Amino acid sequence: MKYTKKKLNKNKQVKKVTNIKKKKPINKTVLRRKEKINLVIEKRYKIVIGLIILLTLLTFFTLVSMMVVAVKLPTYFVQAYIGTPTDASNVWSAVNLATVVGGFLFGPIYKKLGKYVLPLGLLSAGICVIIIPFASSLWLVYTVSMIDGIAGSLIIPYIFNRISEVSSAKKAPLFTSIALVGSNLGAFMAPYAGEVLGMGMNAGLAIMNAGIINIILAIVSLAVIFILSKATVAKRI
Repeated sequence: MKYTKKKLNKNKQVKKVTNIKKKKPINKTVLRRKEKINLVIEKRYKIVIGLIILLTLLTFFTLVSMMVVAVKLPTYFVQAYIGTPTDASNVWSAVNLATVVGGFLFGPIYKKLGKYVLPLGLLSAGICVIIIPFASSLWLVYTVSMIDGIAGSLIIPYIFNRISEVSSAKKAPLFTSIALVGSNLGAFMAPYAGEVLGMGMNAGLAIMNAGIINIILAIVSLAVIFILSKATVAKRI
């Protein structure tokens, strides 16, 4: 019995050794591929995070410029003798109606223009806002403000649409909430920004500078689109 047990143990040890020897060697090419995949995933994640930060900053400054106009418009009406604060509130109501129209138009416009919706919306909104302090009639303010409302309604939907495009289904709610924080902060900071942009009590100057912010954002966004398109072309070549 003792002999048979010893023999069985020896056979087991031999099997273990043979099994160890039979193990396939680690394929270096597979390991390299895995490392490359991990590096690509890490790079893509960093790019997405950077894009989310940029879009959040864009949302912040866009809301600042929009709400500066809303806050300073009644004061400007009184200072420029264009109308009363009630007239200014009626103008802003017209702007809100225009944003609804712009929301319906976003889909068809985005299909035709694609990524250029963002700089076009920012540029149009900026030009319209700059015209407001130079307007001499109430109806011109109504017209320009409504165009500004339509242009502004193309910017925010584009930002959130872009976030949903670049992020996964799991990360999309988090990234969207970050952009929403940026928009809320922009709206909160608008009264203080209006004082800075207006250098005190000059409401017309504050509105004009808000429009200049939109134009600067349009130029920056167009430059980013151009750089990214150049980079993709270089990769293809």
